[in-house]
Parts: sequence; structure tokens; C-alpha cells
Amino acid sequence: MTKDGYLALESLLKHRKKVDVVITRPKEGSGEISDYTDFTPLAKEYCLKVIYTKNINSLKNQFIEERPNILIVNGWSQILTKEILQSSKKGCVGSHPALLPKNRGRAPIPWHFINNEEYGGITIFYLNAEVDDGPIITQKKFKIEPEDNASSYYEKISKFGAELFLKYFDDISSGTAKEYAKPQYSKNATYLLKREPRDSYVNFNKDSQHILNQVRAVTDIYPLAYFFYEDQKYTFKSVVIKDNVPFFSGRNGQIVSVSKKHLGIVSNNKLLYLSKIFSDGLEVDITKAFKQGHQLNEKDVF
Repeated sequence: MTKDGYLALESLLKHRKKVDVVITRPKEGSGEISDYTDFTPLAKEYCLKVIYTKNINSLKNQFIEERPNILIVNGWSQILTKEILQSSKKGCVGSHPALLPKNRGRAPIPWHFINNEEYGGITIFYLNAEVDDGPIITQKKFKIEPEDNASSYYEKISKFGAELFLKYFDDISSGTAKEYAKPQYSKNATYLLKREPRDSYVNFNKDSQHILNQVRAVTDIYPLAYFFYEDQKYTFKSVVIKDNVPFFSGRNGQIVSVSKKHLGIVSNNKLLYLSKIFSDGLEVDITKAFKQGHQLNEKDVF
């Protein structure tokens, strides 16, 4: 039901791998999922049976009765019950956009940027009753470049995930992958908690690098970074830390400059350029919306 899952399934079908059933969320009521992708057209193209549900665990009895050969889980945030995990003959396999056992848990893509991680990756592994804890079949590691953000990270794991599922599908289907899958060691694990839209609020009293990472963490697939100006909420996609500029004395969040391309902001004696600014989903004319010397997030200052 997500883009990475869609690309993985599409790759398997194009290479004539045997897939019997697609289980996905219905399009209706899935608008809150930022990367939701409708699997229906792809399933129809390859004449696959589709089961729609908003709760994968509601199908527990069906899994137990039908005893599938394998289950591949991609894009479901719900934790599968023990009964479903044990229903498949050759196991249940999933992916996680991190290098397990590090970064187990929720929202791993944003947390990579918030925590200023040097490397990212994707792990293909067997699911068990514990979260992101099962034996690892394979991993792909990549460096997080300065120009990367949540969107480019997602594109990488979507591409690599499709490649890895295709490469190891036959071993997963036959059960051979279980013979070389490596157990994880929880003593090396780190854990991530759920993030919410309010976590995208930018406090200009924070370190400028933290603010930059906070913006990168959500662009363009999660609720965007935001601030308030004159009691109105504004979101934005890009921020640049400007070096070799004159020193500005002012309050954090105070507007230094206004131009069609960017909004200059003081942040701990640094100058930040904010661009691609939106209000109610529409990009604003910065020169008309903001005034030099005015304050962003006034409630954080006064």
C-alpha cells in the first residue's frame, strides 16, 4: 500500500515470480498515509486477487485456514499477531528502512536526519513477535549525502528494496534463506519512538544544524517543517545555513531579509535562508507575506 511496496511487487511480477494474493488498504480512508499507493491497477494488470482491509490482523482466521507458503510484508505499520506470523509455511519476511539492529521502531527515515546519521540503509529480515527483531536475510547500506532528505532517502530504499526482494525471492519462497539468515543481537540495538506532525515545528532557538536536519527529515513525504507568523501557520521545504555573511544582532527567528527566493532568519548568530514557503498548501509570495524586522514564532520569544 506504499510506494516502496508497490515497486517491490511490480518488480517481482515483471520477472514472473509467483504471487497469489495482494492484501492492501482501500484507497478510501487512506489519505492520512503520506506515501499511500493504490495497488489495484497493478493487481488487475496481472490478474491477482486483492483483499482490502484497514487492519491486517482482522484476517487472522483466514491466514490460519489457508496456510500461505510465504508472507511478504511491506508498508504495513501494524504489528502482526503471533498467529499470523506462524501461519505461513516458509516464514514471514519484511523490510525496514534502516540497518538493523540499529534504529528499530517507528519513523526511521526522519530519525536518520534528526540524529545526524552518516549512513542509512534497508534490511530484509524474517518477522517475529518482537519489533524489528528477526533474523536478517540481507542489507544494503548507503551514505547519507548533505543534499539528501526524506524524499531522496525513500527513493533509495524503494529502489534497493525492490532489487533485494527480487534477488532473494526464490530463497525466501523455498525456505533456503532461513539457512543463512543471521540473528540480531539486541545488545547492539537502538530504538525509535513515533513521530507526530507537531514534531515538525521549528524552534529558531535551536542549533542551526538541528533545524536543517529537522527540515530534511520530512521533505517531501511527511508533514513539512513549519513555523508561525502573525498567528498563521507556514510550512517550508528548504533551509540553507549561510556562511561568510555579516554578523546580525537580533532575536532568534527575527527576519533579516525578504526576497522572492528566500526569507532570511537569525538563528543563534547564524543566518538561515528559508525557501519554498507555503500557507494552506499554496506557495506564498515571500515579499508580500513577510516584513523585515518582524518576528517568527512570537510566542517562543515573548
